[in-house]
Amino acid sequence: MPNHAEVHEFLRALIRTVKPEQIAATGVTPEGVRIAAEAQRATGIGRTSEIAAGAAPKTKIDMLLCGSQAQESEVRRLLPQVSPHGLVLLHDREAALRMQQEGLLAVVVMPTPDTLVLAQRREKRG
Repeated sequence: MPNHAEVHEFLRALIRTVKPEQIAATGVTPEGVRIAAEAQRATGIGRTSEIAAGAAPKTKIDMLLCGSQAQESEVRRLLPQVSPHGLVLLHDREAALRMQQEGLLAVVVMPTPDTLVLAQRREKRG
C-alpha cells in the first residue's frame, strides 16, 4: 500500500498557499476530507464540503478534490461549478488526460505513488 503522507502534506501546503474559500470533496477518504478541513482552519478561510454522488453543491467550487472512488462522470458533472481559477485534484490520470484532450481541463500529472493530477478547468472559447 502506498504511503500517502507526502500527498497529504502537498494538499496541506497547497490549501495554505491558495486559500480556497470553498473546497468540495467527492470520493475522498475521511482522512483526506479531514486534512483539507484542517488546512482551511489553519488559514482561517473557507469551508470543506463532502459532495455525495449526484448531489449539487450550493456554491462555486474553488478546489475540487476527487479521490480514487470518484467516477469520471462525477468529475464532469461538477466541473461547471468549479470557479474559473479553481483547482481540480484527482487520481484518475486517464480520465484527466481524456478531459484535457476534449479541451475541458489543463492538466499536470504528478508522479506520486498513486498518481496525483493537478488541473484547472479550461474556459470554453466562442
